[in-house]
Amino acid sequence: MDTKRILATLEERRRWEARRDELKKELEGLPHDERVLRKSELGKIQQQISYYDSLLRQMKAELRPADRSAILSKG
Repeated sequence: MDTKRILATLEERRRWEARRDELKKELEGLPHDERVLRKSELGKIQQQISYYDSLLRQMKAELRPADRSAILSKG
């Protein structure tokens, strides 16, 4: 398993979490109608986070013990 792929996946998941947090803050200041429209975007972001969680679980299952050590030292 290529540790670069795992680290890239972790970084992409972090980006989606950051976007989710930004959008939640933006939603607080919006009128109700606009907030309802933007909540669908929040749902899509959560789907992406779930996808990356699933991908990371799969990658973790494929890791050898030596690979785990390498990732933990970089992460």
